[in-house]
Amino acid sequence: MNIKEMAQVYLEALRESNLEGVVNLFSEAGEVLSPIYGRKPAREFYEILFKDTRESIVTLKGVFQELDNPRCFTIYFTYQWTIANGEIVNFEVVDIIELDENNKIKSLTIIYDTKESRPAIDELNA
Repeated sequence: MNIKEMAQVYLEALRESNLEGVVNLFSEAGEVLSPIYGRKPAREFYEILFKDTRESIVTLKGVFQELDNPRCFTIYFTYQWTIANGEIVNFEVVDIIELDENNKIKSLTIIYDTKESRPAIDELNA
């Protein structure tokens, strides 16, 4: 699977809150670094994210590959996140993905402005 196909599979699993679908893209030691949830093993991160999510609407804007490292690429997308209490938060996201030698995700770093999402998640988990 090329990086654009991987990005599409990843975003579809995110849209569907498909835990096994997204975790299967990761290596066993794969981890996620999130501005809201911190650094977590992939399965743990997505279990928490999907518990906090009622609906995800994502729109791919671009996939960019590192010229000197074909195992590193970014996904740029918009995210309309309806959290479990019904509050909707909209933002743009850049995910930086590094693949291992088996083309599994070994690290995924999520970058976005948390101005709206952090208070919403803090309120949800209060």
